[in-house]
Amino acid sequence: MPGDESGDESLCFGRLPVIKYRGYNRSLVGILNQTVSSAVCCLSCFTIGLSIGWSSPAFHKIQASETSFTLDGFQQSLVVSALNIGIMFGAIPTSFLMDQLGRKKTLLYTATLSLLHWVLIAGAMNAKFLYFGRFLGGIYSGIATAIAPVYLAENLEPQIRGSIGTLFSILLYGGILCTYIIGPIASYMNLSLFCGAFTVLFMVTFAPMPETPYFCIIKNRREDARKSLEWLRGHSNVDAELKQIEAYVTSEQEHVTGWSDIFTDPNLRRPFLVCVALCFIQKSTGFFTIISYQSVILPGMVGPLTSEGATLVIGVVLLMAGTASAFLIDKVGRIILLNLSYVGVVLSMIPTALWFYFNKTDEPADVEYVNHYNWVPFFGFIAFIVCHAMGLGPVGNIYPGEVLPLSIKADAMALVVSLAALFTAINTEIFAFFNAYIGMYANYFSYAVVAVVGALFTRLYIVETKGKSLQAIQEEFIEQAKMPRMKEGPKKPFPAGPNPNFH
Repeated sequence: MPGDESGDESLCFGRLPVIKYRGYNRSLVGILNQTVSSAVCCLSCFTIGLSIGWSSPAFHKIQASETSFTLDGFQQSLVVSALNIGIMFGAIPTSFLMDQLGRKKTLLYTATLSLLHWVLIAGAMNAKFLYFGRFLGGIYSGIATAIAPVYLAENLEPQIRGSIGTLFSILLYGGILCTYIIGPIASYMNLSLFCGAFTVLFMVTFAPMPETPYFCIIKNRREDARKSLEWLRGHSNVDAELKQIEAYVTSEQEHVTGWSDIFTDPNLRRPFLVCVALCFIQKSTGFFTIISYQSVILPGMVGPLTSEGATLVIGVVLLMAGTASAFLIDKVGRIILLNLSYVGVVLSMIPTALWFYFNKTDEPADVEYVNHYNWVPFFGFIAFIVCHAMGLGPVGNIYPGEVLPLSIKADAMALVVSLAALFTAINTEIFAFFNAYIGMYANYFSYAVVAVVGALFTRLYIVETKGKSLQAIQEEFIEQAKMPRMKEGPKKPFPAGPNPNFH
C-alpha cells in the first residue's frame, strides 16, 4: 500500500532486480531505462558539440583549398557567429512548441533542421551556404538546448537526476572531441557528412522513447503518463509518484501565467533571474571562445605537440572531466562543484593572463625568455577546462531544468537559451576587441574576475538541488526569499522525493 513503511520491497518490485543507490532501493531496470532515454535524448547535445567543434578543423581545410572558396578572418567570425544567432532565434518558438507538441515530438521533428544544416555545409559552394547552414544548425541547437534539460528533469528521479543529467554536458563535450579526432583525417565533405550521420542516429533512436509524465498530465493524458512512468521506473507501482505529479501540475495550472508574470511575480522572477545570472557567469568565463579559438591562441609548438595536437589533448581532458562530474554532482552537490570551478578558473586564468601579458613585449630578449615557458597557456587551458567541465558546465546546463517552475518552464527556458546565445556572442566580440585594442591577456584577467563574482553570487542566491524533487526545489526558493506563498498554492511543502520504499 502506498505509504507503507514496512520496507517490503516485493510490494514494489516483485521479482525485479533491486539495487541500493544513495540509501534508496531502486529498480535496476528503472535506472537502465532512465539512463537509456537520457542518453538518447542527449545525442541531440552531441550534434550541438559537433557544430561547435566543426569550425576549428573545417577552417584549416577551407584554407588548404579543399573547397571551391576561401574565408577571410571576418567571414570566419561570421560563420562562428551564425550558430549563436540561430540559437537566439531557435529558442523563441520553443516554448510554444514544447507546450503544444510536447518535449519529445518537438525535439524529434525539428532535428530535420540539423540534418539540412549538415547537408548545406557539406555541399557548400560559397560562404553564404555556410552562413545559412550554420544558422539552421543554430536554430536546432537553440531548440535542443531548451528542451533537453526539461526532458531530463521531468523524467529522472531526484536521486539520480544530477548524475544522469550530466549526460547533457558529457555528450556535448564528446561531440567537440569527435571533430578534433576526425577532423585531421577526413576531407571537408566527409567530415560534414560524418557529423550529419549522428543526427540521423538521434532521430532513429529517440523515436521510441517516452514523452515525459509531466507533459502527459498537463494534457490530461493520465494513462500515457502512467505508462511513461512505469517504463521509466521499471515497475508498475507508480501511484504515489503519479499523484504527486498531478498535485504539482494542478497547483501550477491554477496560476495562469504569461510572459509578463516571469518578471512581475516574485515567486517566478527569482528562479528565472538566478538561472539568467548563472548562465551569464557560465558564458562570460570564456569557455566558448577558448574552445573555438584554442588552435590559433596556443603557441605553434608546446613541447613535442603542435597546436592541433594540443587541441586534441584538451578535447580528451574536456570529455574526461565532464564524465567525472557525473560521479560527483549527486554526491557533493551543485554548490560545491560550482565553487571548486570558480577557484580553478581564477588559479588557471591568472598565470595564463600573465604569460600573454609578458609575451606582448617587443623586446627580442624578453620574447625569447617568455617562449621558454610556452607550456603555461597550454596547462592553463587544461586546468581551466577541467574545472569548468566539472562545475560551471554541467551545473549551468541542468540547473534551469531543475529550478524553473512548471508554469513558466517553457517560456523561461526559451528566454534563458536566447540570452545564453546573446551572452556567448557578446563574449566573443569582447574577446576580439580586447585582443585587438588591449591585448589577449585582458580576456583571461576578465574571466578570473567573473569567476570571483560568480562565487559571491553562488553564496548568496544558488539553491542546492541535490536529491530534491522539483516541487521541493520551488518551496525552497520561496522560503529563501522569505516571500509569502501564492494563495492558491499548496499549503505544505512537497517531500524531497517519492517514498523510498516505492523506488
